[in-house]
Amino acid sequence: HESWIWAVHAWTLQHADRKHLEEAAQAYRMALELKPPEMQELWYRKGLGNVLCGLSHTKEAEAEFLRIVTILTERAYTQDPRVTALLGWCHYRLRHYDEAIRLLQFSVGGEDAVTIQFDIALAVLAGSGIDRYPHAIEVAERSPKLQQRGLFYIALFDLLEAIRGGHISASHSPVANRLWSKLK
Repeated sequence: HESWIWAVHAWTLQHADRKHLEEAAQAYRMALELKPPEMQELWYRKGLGNVLCGLSHTKEAEAEFLRIVTILTERAYTQDPRVTALLGWCHYRLRHYDEAIRLLQFSVGGEDAVTIQFDIALAVLAGSGIDRYPHAIEVAERSPKLQQRGLFYIALFDLLEAIRGGHISASHSPVANRLWSKLK
């Protein structure tokens, strides 16, 4: 489906440099205009919501995350770890940290178990200030070296976005420094 190409382009722009966030938002919107299958649409909406957060378009981002939560809750997809991971991320972005943690912990047995450890660490840090990143780093270090770099990069990216967006205090920058040291 052609929408996938636009979504990959959007994700790449989103993670390449903050100066490309407007372009990333446009690419996600293009992917959505092409009417992808429902689950892909929801993942693209997550990407768009993340980009809108990066652009400080908080109300628009919240609308995207609420839409995802509403659709998935109505359809009762909550037994699939990929879906609960998506729901958990949306709740994190909506600052519903306890629900985010609950859903993300349910998702640990799924395909993206290592990635989920970083999402849990982020939600716990945002909700309680407790640093669970050492555990996530330990789990990630069991992955192949190239995969580790990708995991640490995205974890650092998400953490810096959380600090910029006010989910997490800048006083937690030592956590970011630990992740940065893994990329050197």
